[in-house]
Amino acid sequence: MRRRQFLAATTVTAFLRAAPPTAALARQQLLSGLYLDAVASYAAALTERDSDPELHAGYIHALVAAKKARAAADAASRARDRFGDDPHVIAAHARVLFRQARLAEASQSFKQAIDKNPKIPEAWAGMARCYSVSSMPEAAERFFQSAFRLEPNDADLAQLHANSLEDFDEHIQRLEAALALYGAKAEAVAPLRVHIETDKLLRGRNLRELKSPYGPYQLPLAPLRNAAAQTSAWGLEVRFNGKAMARLMVDTGASGILLASNGVKKFGLDVLSHEKTELRGVGDDKAPKSTVALANSVEIGDLRFANFPVRVSDSRRIGGSDGLIGTDVFSKFLVTMDPPKRKLTLAPIDDPDSKPRDRQRTEANKHYSAVIRSRSHFFLPVGVNGKAQGLFLLDTGASSNLLSEDLSRQVSSVSREDRVEVRGVSGKVDKVYRAERVELSFARLRQNLPVALAFDLEKSSDEFGFAMGGLLGREALDVLRMTLDYRNGLVELAYDKR
Repeated sequence: MRRRQFLAATTVTAFLRAAPPTAALARQQLLSGLYLDAVASYAAALTERDSDPELHAGYIHALVAAKKARAAADAASRARDRFGDDPHVIAAHARVLFRQARLAEASQSFKQAIDKNPKIPEAWAGMARCYSVSSMPEAAERFFQSAFRLEPNDADLAQLHANSLEDFDEHIQRLEAALALYGAKAEAVAPLRVHIETDKLLRGRNLRELKSPYGPYQLPLAPLRNAAAQTSAWGLEVRFNGKAMARLMVDTGASGILLASNGVKKFGLDVLSHEKTELRGVGDDKAPKSTVALANSVEIGDLRFANFPVRVSDSRRIGGSDGLIGTDVFSKFLVTMDPPKRKLTLAPIDDPDSKPRDRQRTEANKHYSAVIRSRSHFFLPVGVNGKAQGLFLLDTGASSNLLSEDLSRQVSSVSREDRVEVRGVSGKVDKVYRAERVELSFARLRQNLPVALAFDLEKSSDEFGFAMGGLLGREALDVLRMTLDYRNGLVELAYDKR
């Protein structure tokens, strides 16, 4: 392993020596997470050597990483016109296709680039992303490791490699090595520092440890009323450290447990890191920040966990409740949320502690729909008015179905809507639109809406890594029984006419 990594590093060094100084700097900035700097350096390098397809490819990768998706698409189109058969350009164009949520096309193009030149790390990393969002973790890991062997100086790949290691000491050592690869101003630095700090403090603890028997559970869903927003949601009563009880909104669009700012004192939590990181979500206000804390015990009905990390927000209230609980908290179970019957049920699966494996389709889940995964979030392909399709986040934290502005303009007449306020984790949305007469088709179901709200989802798409078509909120999900299979990346949505 070490010899292969040395050879890969030597190859990168040779490239840097052969390239113009500006190009070498651009490549280094891209590898170290300084994406905006890399965009500027690649642009300067292209003024010196515009005929180099590899420089164009690097520029495109930098634009995508710097969250400039439209500029990246334009640059990729120009590069494909000029250097259509170059594998570096093919891989860069594939990354743009992935960002546009054209995942099947992206996968084909990444494979084409690898077939032409198997020494392009971005192509292997791109294939890994395609497998990862398709709930194929074993295949994704193989491709990520191949990318890392080709480019061990890529800070993002180094961090992913470190997270794949089971030996704790080696894991920490590799995380610290990845941290050293990032530029001081890189966006990933603060979250990685928190990651390392909390891992060191929690060494030897079995996190999210299930202390109650592994079996079926039924948890009552309680209605939560947000008087300020004039909306209602579904919540669970959760006890922390055997003390105070919290009412947390059940949010399929959230991850883990997020508590309001008084959570540390109110629930007797141990703060693990005082360094704060941003909480990103819907909204155009300044993103709130959060710290990481630990609950020694978490009780939800008869279900009990030990050593449960939670995030504590700077915000005093979250959606009119004490906080949020993502359904991924129950990911070791088959999770069924049934709002019409006001219950959330958990069913055991074969082996809750086995390593992640590639998606398995069986007779038992043949009626389920495959989803696209981004970490713990589920995205479902949704057709709109029979004209276009997009990936919609399953989001019980949203009261309404919401469309992206781009998608809504493709399928309907759109106008400004100033009478309705849309708020998310990052506050109020500045510009809200209304789309007239919208039909949503998903998972063998249809829903007709006389009016649907829409807004710019570009920032959220940047966070997830691919374009969002919208959100399926409680407007759709509250009348359905929804079963989430986190093991296989599947969802079943059923409507009971009774």
